[in-house]
Amino acid sequence: MYGLQSETDLSFLLEKELEQIAIGRHQAILRLDGGVEISIESDLEHRLPSGKGMLYSDVAAAASALASLLNSTIKSYSIEPPGNLKMFFSNGDALVIYDSNPSYESYQVRNGEQLIVV
Repeated sequence: MYGLQSETDLSFLLEKELEQIAIGRHQAILRLDGGVEISIESDLEHRLPSGKGMLYSDVAAAASALASLLNSTIKSYSIEPPGNLKMFFSNGDALVIYDSNPSYESYQVRNGEQLIVV
């Protein structure tokens, strides 16, 4: 809905370990160490190191894919227009969070008091 500028500094995500995942009916929350959280209410894609990916429109259906990222750290990220966030994890997998909801928020990234709404 809001987009995310490609120059947005999300370097605070780097080397953060995914410690916990909360799954709700319409939302998944990724809790990383250091008080960083990513709340997802949009489409997301889990990609394996082979490049094979699975697109999810329902965050609850993505629960097992998200669980496979537990204890992994974010090694790098990229922001792709209009606001898709792609994160690469230490286990070789990638997670793409899409800015796919034109009427509502797609995802939020929280770093302590800083909140980025997309």
